[in-house]
Amino acid sequence: MGLKLANSKLCLWLFLGTEIMFFTALIGTYIVVRLSSVDADGNTAWPSNEITHIVTIAGAINTFVLIGSSFLVVRAHERIAHGKFKDGLQDLILVFVCAVLFLGIKGYEYQGKWSRDILPGRISETRLQAVEKAIGQIGAVAALDAESLGGKEAKAELAKEHSQLENLLRQEKLTLEAMEAKVVTLANSQSYGSQIASHVMMATIYHDRSRDKDGELVPLDHEHHAAYYIP
Repeated sequence: MGLKLANSKLCLWLFLGTEIMFFTALIGTYIVVRLSSVDADGNTAWPSNEITHIVTIAGAINTFVLIGSSFLVVRAHERIAHGKFKDGLQDLILVFVCAVLFLGIKGYEYQGKWSRDILPGRISETRLQAVEKAIGQIGAVAALDAESLGGKEAKAELAKEHSQLENLLRQEKLTLEAMEAKVVTLANSQSYGSQIASHVMMATIYHDRSRDKDGELVPLDHEHHAAYYIP
């Protein structure tokens, strides 16, 4: 006869075994992809925190928060099983605190993406979409209070510029390059330029890659990367 083992404990060990295999494959894939991400010159092409706008140290801290909460749950279960209900309740309260802390840290970790509207389905994938999104964001800036925009005259001027941009875009009177240039000009304004620069992102992802005369893909440059800022 083998070692007697409760069905519940056996199922838990099986679950942990599948988790180990799953995360081993997941982390292994991440390592392979990251190490193999290089550009045409052989330099690492893995995006930095300045591009992804994620606070990676916050994610690392959250890992230890999860480990700590797991320990507290196990200890709470052990204490309750031995009749130490008060101590078990204290551990469960600490688990709840860890849960709130985890969500708070996670919100801080991804705050950069929320503030820059870098969200699924919200990232521009063509130059036209980027310009349309930028003009929409300029409208949001124009709706700010006059004090934030440097006075009533600056607010009225920006509202007028936004209206003109919308009309030009709707009537297709300017090229995309000219529209982009107008947005950049607004960002350089002494009155409301700082607000434009902090609120407007002509974020564009180019999926096409140019080829040289020999048919080889040209090296990646800023035009082929996700640019979360005004060019």
